[in-house]
Amino acid sequence: MIAPIFYLSVAFFMAILLTQAGVHKLVARRKFLASLRGHGVVPKIFEKPVTYLLATIEILLALAWIAFPQSFWVGIATATLLLGYGAVLTFSFITGRTDAGCGCEWGDVNLPIQWWMPFRNFVIALAALSTLTPSQITSISTFEYLNAFVFSICAAIIYFAINELTSVIMRSKSLTEVSHG
Repeated sequence: MIAPIFYLSVAFFMAILLTQAGVHKLVARRKFLASLRGHGVVPKIFEKPVTYLLATIEILLALAWIAFPQSFWVGIATATLLLGYGAVLTFSFITGRTDAGCGCEWGDVNLPIQWWMPFRNFVIALAALSTLTPSQITSISTFEYLNAFVFSICAAIIYFAINELTSVIMRSKSLTEVSHG
């Protein structure tokens, strides 16, 4: 049995992650559309609607994580979405479309697809699925809610920082290759 505070922590983290992802797709719509186009998995006529659809799904899932932190369907839907993204990243990596980028970073430059990106999505999907396991039936105190929320914010900051550091490293490598090329 897993303590309920674990579920809350995962739920808050998923809500933060999915909100950021959905907002990113709306704010940096052109950049995400270019990334989506680069993967070559969506017919051109559907690219714009798919962009809005994915952003909407992510924001709705974020809200669902807050409202229903231990819902079977929220965990399954989130894992399916993340594994779908992972499949697209794997397909693009294998077919050499690494310049399409993951479409998940902020800034001016797309982070080229790396081998670890599908693995990252798999790990996050496992976290979403972990909420499907039975939990101890206990009441959750305000202090535990606060702890779960603060932990989730810290985990999200670490996640976003690692993404940004990876992006900076990749940009500096590409600049070094260009200057030595």
